[in-house]
Amino acid sequence: MESLLGAVIDRSLEAVLKKLERGEKLRTEDLVVLVLSTVREQNRRMDAFNDQVNRRIDETNKRIDSLSEQMNRRFEELSRRIDETNKRIDALSDQVSRRFEELNKRIDETNKRIDGVYNVLGDIQKTLVDMNKILMDLQNVMLSIQASLLSQLSQSRRQ
Repeated sequence: MESLLGAVIDRSLEAVLKKLERGEKLRTEDLVVLVLSTVREQNRRMDAFNDQVNRRIDETNKRIDSLSEQMNRRFEELSRRIDETNKRIDALSDQVSRRFEELNKRIDETNKRIDGVYNVLGDIQKTLVDMNKILMDLQNVMLSIQASLLSQLSQSRRQ
């Protein structure tokens, strides 16, 4: 359906551009074709950008999953070590305390990394919002240019 609609818009745009080249007056339908073509191009660009952002998010999620798996393995290893340590608690209590301190440092570091990832995701979201505003401004400028061209075309035909 999209490809059929795209082909129709492309053919219609070609016809409108030929009218412009010949200096013919554009009808409302022609203007709609110009707007649809512009919106379609903007949508393509936004889709490409969204794909790029989605790939980045997927990569980030993979990194988070990898960190999670590492943490799970470390917790499993720690649990096993604690069971062994419980059997020899008197002789090894100092060693167990040091390992808990290391683990807490690693958890803190991992939490900091996760916080960093969330910050990056927030920045990406802000960038998307800013880009959307820019695209809207660009569309308004293009509509203004189009109106100006139509006005100039209309004036030149009157003369």
